[in-house]
Amino acid sequence: MPLEVSPVLILKSTKINVNRRLALSIEIVRTCCEGIKMIQLRSYQHDLKVQILQAWRDGYKNVLARSPTGSGKTVLFSDLSVFLSTQTEPVCIAVHRKELVSQISLTLCSFGIYHNIIASKPTIRGIISEQRKDFGKQWYSYKADVTVVSVDTLNSRIDNHRTWANSIKVWIIDEAAHVLKTNKWGKLTDHFPNARGLGVTATPQRLDRAGLGSHAKGVFDVMVHGPEVKWLIEEGYLCDYKLGFPKSDYEAHLR
Repeated sequence: MPLEVSPVLILKSTKINVNRRLALSIEIVRTCCEGIKMIQLRSYQHDLKVQILQAWRDGYKNVLARSPTGSGKTVLFSDLSVFLSTQTEPVCIAVHRKELVSQISLTLCSFGIYHNIIASKPTIRGIISEQRKDFGKQWYSYKADVTVVSVDTLNSRIDNHRTWANSIKVWIIDEAAHVLKTNKWGKLTDHFPNARGLGVTATPQRLDRAGLGSHAKGVFDVMVHGPEVKWLIEEGYLCDYKLGFPKSDYEAHLR
């Protein structure tokens, strides 16, 4: 069964050797570097983080995490990136639009996290300008262990970043429903031969019905689940909604 339509999934796994330090991370033992603020996760974000770390500990190489829109996925993987980098595990966060590169960069800035950016020069200059405007300083550093990348830029310039790519221990892809083995997102994961992976998405289902699992057309070995929208509304994390639509006389014009 394709991964994205499976209600409960423990998929055929690709076993890897996981560093023994990861066992400590299950307890969310935090060693913060100087200048890094503690990210206060909500209880359900903490639970999802534990599930991700446990899946890696169990030997699954690439994990897909599903959590609804508005549940704070960017904060979750920003926290995870800080934690892994303090465990000397360099992290690459990949997105497909320059607006998302900026959004994630500014989220990292808000927690005092220095990070590298691989994108077009105008995009990097614009983000640095935003950092200085919003935070009074520049959080961009090409030496940082956390890197935010544009998928298209890295794919086109990988020959210039091969040594760096080989050093990455974890890749994270936002909007992970895009990732198939043969498309540009799948190609991106191939650049990191020594890394395990995390994809995050609110909607792990594609319109073309292509499976996201490694047994199908995707790259993920297991899926972990965050809360449901109904629960988030009931607990006050999301506002309730009303459905409405404008009146229309289109039916009168149908033939």
